Amino acid sequence: PTPANGYFLGDSSSRAAFAAGPRVDKCARRRRLRHLAMAGNGNGNDDGDEKNAVPIEDLSWRVAKLRLEESNTRRFLKSKPIKLPYDQSSKWVRYNYSPKTKEEFERLVADGELKNVYISKRPKEYYSARGEWISWDCYLLGHDKGVG
Repeated sequence: PTPANGYFLGDSSSRAAFAAGPRVDKCARRRRLRHLAMAGNGNGNDDGDEKNAVPIEDLSWRVAKLRLEESNTRRFLKSKPIKLPYDQSSKWVRYNYSPKTKEEFERLVADGELKNVYISKRPKEYYSARGEWISWDCYLLGHDKGVG
């Protein structure tokens, strides 16, 4: 017999049916797992306190979820920001703001007008680290790459 809360309280014939294997339905297996979780809830009380019982399936799902969240957080914290390539970034800045000097560009950044997450606020540092930086003239004015 199964009470309204769904925990397994069956007799020995029900347990034998569970042990029989694949012919047992999934509900009987869940009831058995709930019964096992209830029996070993780890609080030292074997008084059948069903309020504290947690199904084993639920616990394993929660552990897997926590592991996945933790690995995703680690990956996110280690990842570097993704910016547009040098040429596209340069074109975007010229088209939208057309600053003529490094100081004008820095003023745009300081005033908070450059609000695109794909455009570096410090292009010389970012593109130098990637080996793409040429010069402020090339970045802001689009001059030939030969200009140093």
